[in-house]
Amino acid sequence: MKPKDSKQELTKFVKKSGARLPALMPAEGLPLMLDFYQRFGAKGCPFDADGDMLLYQWGVYDDSTGGHHCILTSLASLFSRSRRRRRDESLSLTFS
Repeated sequence: MKPKDSKQELTKFVKKSGARLPALMPAEGLPLMLDFYQRFGAKGCPFDADGDMLLYQWGVYDDSTGGHHCILTSLASLFSRSRRRRRDESLSLTFS
């Protein structure tokens, strides 16, 4: 899979699992993203040179009205073709 096709491929992968992207909760979405990462490597992004890696983030953020706090969880697949020419692309599943 090419990095530019990752969103489309993940969407197909999730749909095939019977889940729906807009309705995913972390308990379902995080295992799907990990499974997707294990099955599909990014072409031209060498794994052993950190060209295809996962980034997990979480935190508490204020919403846009400033009155409520949201918990945000994100798992992103980061792609880079080489260390010299670092141009990261990413694919994220974000839950709030």
